[in-house]
Amino acid sequence: MKKQIVLISALTASLLTFLPSQKSSASVLTFNIDNLANEQSIPQGYGDNIDSIKDGFFNYEQGNNFTDKITVQYRTLSLSNFGTSNYSGTNGLSYYESASGDDYSGLNKVAYAAGGDVIGEISFIPETGVSVLLNSFDLSTYLNEPGDNQRLAVFDENYNILWTSNGVTNSSDAFVNITENAKLTLLPNITHNGILRIQFGNSGNIGISNINFDQVLEIPEPSSVMGILFLGGLGLASMKKKFGDN
Repeated sequence: MKKQIVLISALTASLLTFLPSQKSSASVLTFNIDNLANEQSIPQGYGDNIDSIKDGFFNYEQGNNFTDKITVQYRTLSLSNFGTSNYSGTNGLSYYESASGDDYSGLNKVAYAAGGDVIGEISFIPETGVSVLLNSFDLSTYLNEPGDNQRLAVFDENYNILWTSNGVTNSSDAFVNITENAKLTLLPNITHNGILRIQFGNSGNIGISNINFDQVLEIPEPSSVMGILFLGGLGLASMKKKFGDN
């Protein structure tokens, strides 16, 4: 009997280990990076495997938890490559801080794609068994620059559209209008089991900040759980047959 109890305990522990939490964990990228000067590149490590509000020079805001199973990548692409995987450069995104917060309509620190006729790309790369949930982010124009007809879409790892602000499914029609001198908050609220990419802007005048994203652990198929229960049952039956009720 004692051996059966031990086996039941081991089976229970295995199931608890196997079943991932259904509660998502969120982090917020505010681009608050110590000692980074305006127009310098955003470090590629910013946003990787966040497990606290401060990691060296990197500062974050906490959502309902953190995102220690997701890494982040920053790139600047030619405007003509919007919605494609065409990329041959090495440029990431640049950093800008407005002491008063007025330069980007209340966004104190932003990431932007430096140059003309360029777009910014931010990719969220999850570990196996983890999905990315993109909750929200803010966009704004620099000072009095116009924000009409800005490119904006969220893509998967193969550049299939997951979300657009205007509801289109063709990247050539994916635009957003940002009111001059005003912050625009977008709420995609989309989940993807794989790489998720934000592409935005059509010049260096568009800044992005306050990117709120989650990691969501996958729930195993019911058949997998039943398979473990079945194997556990066979083990119990075998133990009982071999040792009886002692």
